[in-house]
Amino acid sequence: MRNRNTVLLNAVVATGASASIETGQLTDHTLFIRATAVTTGCTLLWECSSDGTNWHTLQTIAIAATGNTLQKQQGAFPFMRANVTARTDGTYTITQFNKRVAA
Repeated sequence: MRNRNTVLLNAVVATGASASIETGQLTDHTLFIRATAVTTGCTLLWECSSDGTNWHTLQTIAIAATGNTLQKQQGAFPFMRANVTARTDGTYTITQFNKRVAA
């Protein structure tokens, strides 16, 4: 599988999970979060799954201000997604960048 960039959530203003993406053999993952109109923010979970059904939290990310946030994660996870679990205000666009790291 080649490097891949995927918009997981686009201009969301509510809680909820993105569709899952298959990451195959890609092992270097970066989550780019663009937050606008934030005064108190949201809580976002970056999740992985071995089967696309049962989810495990890799990172809990608190966004409390307008701006951009980058989070990195290493590992082979068959499925990944973003999940906004709490939100008081703001609009969020979340993009995941995946690449294969040479051994």
